[in-house]
Amino acid sequence: MNMKGNKEKIVLYAPVYLGDFIWFTSALDLIYSYDKNIKVSLIIFEEHKKLISTDKFNIDKIITINKKFFLHKNKFIRYIYKLFWLIDIPKIIKFYNYNLIFFTIPPKIFIKIFSKVYMFKNIISLDSVFQGSKIEKKDYKYFSKIIDTTKFKDSHFIIRFQTLIRSLFPTYNMAIPTLPYTKYLGNEIKSLIGETKQYKVALCTRGSADWKFLNIDFLKEVISQIDDIYDATFFVIGSGDFKFDDTDKLKKLLPNKDIRSVYNKTSLLELTEFMKNMDLLISIDTGVVHIAAAVNTPVISLCGPTLPTHSAPVYHKGVSLYSGRSCSPCDIQINTNNKICNDMKCLRDITADIVLKNVKELLNERI
Repeated sequence: MNMKGNKEKIVLYAPVYLGDFIWFTSALDLIYSYDKNIKVSLIIFEEHKKLISTDKFNIDKIITINKKFFLHKNKFIRYIYKLFWLIDIPKIIKFYNYNLIFFTIPPKIFIKIFSKVYMFKNIISLDSVFQGSKIEKKDYKYFSKIIDTTKFKDSHFIIRFQTLIRSLFPTYNMAIPTLPYTKYLGNEIKSLIGETKQYKVALCTRGSADWKFLNIDFLKEVISQIDDIYDATFFVIGSGDFKFDDTDKLKKLLPNKDIRSVYNKTSLLELTEFMKNMDLLISIDTGVVHIAAAVNTPVISLCGPTLPTHSAPVYHKGVSLYSGRSCSPCDIQINTNNKICNDMKCLRDITADIVLKNVKELLNERI
């Protein structure tokens, strides 16, 4: 299916988590590097709308999904929201005469309604985008094309996204994530940064999933070792409820260190600008590492439940630390039966000494 010169528009379906969405922008970049006149519309989470570089991408239309309701823990609320979504959104897409591409694996009912009720003929997907999530062969009839990703099972997710694009356009180009240019930083964050020591080190202690967090004793040791060598101010960032903000705990454990909280105090655009001001990010493997990489801030990401070969920042100043336990990665277990070990041995294997070794290499490059 060669889309070159085709007057029909395409829709990219990508209501995904932050890190995955940043990877997804590389697929957009690949499309526009091939043909800037291709009309592309997006189905994405509302909160990610501002992360699309409108200066670079000629986006035709953005259809947003409310992430809170779409992923709501209450099944009844989640299903009711998706029901209304299924009634309204396909009508909009049909009206504008789009072809449809699913980057992520949507619920089967989405596929059936799009293909049967709304008569979409071009529904294209990878057979497996995330580990543990596959399209069953009996459902192949709803797709005009399914890309076999067996040979990409050990590849980075960016490669998988771009493989799908290459199935539509005859291009061998590569692309990297692209975020919009911004200099915006709110007064509260400007004031919070204020006067700092020589180095500004961000610590992302928690990710979007409940099981993604760094141990408080580990953080204490990392801060102590860095501050013994470098004159540094530390900024704690993370996602989730404010009760998970570890700043106060760290201040009590390390009363003489300069530790400040930016926990949930920025929008995604502000976070992008904030990361430009940092000399280094040390983080659990989550979306923030990809924001930092996109704005050229050195990154140390700690991987345990996830494989760095699948999800590390595509960035020459990015270091991914991984213990390689036999039980890791455990994201297959998370996707299939929602189980994960409580002691996080894979992360505890990564010591503060290992982190410090990489901190030295990255900060010394910035001197």
